[in-house]
Amino acid sequence: MITALLVVLILIILIIVGIIVSFLEKNKKIHEAETIVQENPKVNQHVENIREGDVNLQKVLNILIVDDEQINLIMLNEMLIKLNCNVKFASNGKECIDIFEEENGNFDMIFLDIVMPVMRGSEAFYLMKKIKPDIKVVIATGFVPGTDEIQDMIKAGAVGILQKPYGFIEISNFISKCRD
Repeated sequence: MITALLVVLILIILIIVGIIVSFLEKNKKIHEAETIVQENPKVNQHVENIREGDVNLQKVLNILIVDDEQINLIMLNEMLIKLNCNVKFASNGKECIDIFEEENGNFDMIFLDIVMPVMRGSEAFYLMKKIKPDIKVVIATGFVPGTDEIQDMIKAGAVGILQKPYGFIEISNFISKCRD
């Protein structure tokens, strides 16, 4: 009886330690992502080049990022803040639609992942297009762009594909197009 209790206690301790280690590793990755974006001289130089040459940078854009990976949300948020954007987040397609409806579709651009829990990005895309047909949606994906799902979204009006992992220059190009 005591041996069984000790085994259960050891298992519980191992589970708790595993949860703590997982949490610490995730926070470390998030901190590393923030540091990469903030301290990257290429990013900072590109921001300065944009600021010097783009008078429209003063216009604040409203952006919705939809991704189930927190590290992607943080990295994209850091880049968009440098480009003078207000950012809202959703972690799945359903949340995206809820926020989109709450804000009456008042977004200049949406960065939309495809594979997410609850509702896929493609399903959210078509629902947003019904609500606001001219909404600018960028497909942010790790998938190969040639898949039928992505090609169908492009044909239905997605403005482009942002291949993961993406960088600041790619993001700033989409934002520049949005400001035009």
